[in-house]
Amino acid sequence: MGILEQIYYQNEINYEDLENEIFERFLDEFEDAIKYKLKYSNCDTSEMKFLNLKYQYIYSSNCCKLFFDILSKYDYNMRCELKDTIYGLSHLKYPLFNKKYIDKYLNSPVIQNISYNGRNKFTIYSDMFGKFSFKLASSYLKNNKEITNYIKTGHIDNRCHHNTYFISKVMPDYYSITSLCFRYFRGYFHHSYTYNLDSNEIIDLCYNIIMDKDQYDRLFLPNEISIIQNRMIEEQLSIVDDESNEYCDKCELLRIALYKEYLRNINYYGDLNCAPPVKSLILN
Repeated sequence: MGILEQIYYQNEINYEDLENEIFERFLDEFEDAIKYKLKYSNCDTSEMKFLNLKYQYIYSSNCCKLFFDILSKYDYNMRCELKDTIYGLSHLKYPLFNKKYIDKYLNSPVIQNISYNGRNKFTIYSDMFGKFSFKLASSYLKNNKEITNYIKTGHIDNRCHHNTYFISKVMPDYYSITSLCFRYFRGYFHHSYTYNLDSNEIIDLCYNIIMDKDQYDRLFLPNEISIIQNRMIEEQLSIVDDESNEYCDKCELLRIALYKEYLRNINYYGDLNCAPPVKSLILN
């Protein structure tokens, strides 16, 4: 395994495996508490089981308090309630005709109100975390045919690095950011998204949102690893591929971020053009 792959494994895959274990333990404990064996359809992972249970049953049941009481024992990050709600709202096909579905989210312990302007903007109010407003990217960018056609392919979920790299070709003056973002319980995952410096807004196609960067950072608490103006991506990628001197099958923005994580690990913070090649690295 190459050095960049090692860094990816340490900073993402390790935590993904740990998350799955915690989800399984939580689901087993919840089933024991309600004395009922739950059944799931079309759920390939424990995380999907958890989300399916929460959306389809918990929010509209009398088990909501029990559910979150047990979750708290596993140090559940309650910001994920907001992230999951934003994802759910931004993927509604007809927001104006889904009031019952939207109202379900008000049973989350951290969400007190949700408003919709009837066109393309939601606002979530949380006593614990504050107010978050976001526009629907698919609606706001509907006049950009290249991005609209890309969204219509339906291949944007869980493809944040690909989505952001695609936008970089369409919007060369914007920026691509790759960060380490928190998971539900432990650790981080790599996440890429687009930044419009002029408007101070984030475009995140995975979530189908456009959000003020200050609010986005307050929600995701990102540890920013790589910030690149889109027109500079290919130049930086060429440097990374030359200096890493190893095969890495990760997509373009992630390869750049992993190399920059390597540079952090060896305490190099200089210009990328003068950065040292990848050598052996002992990971803690």
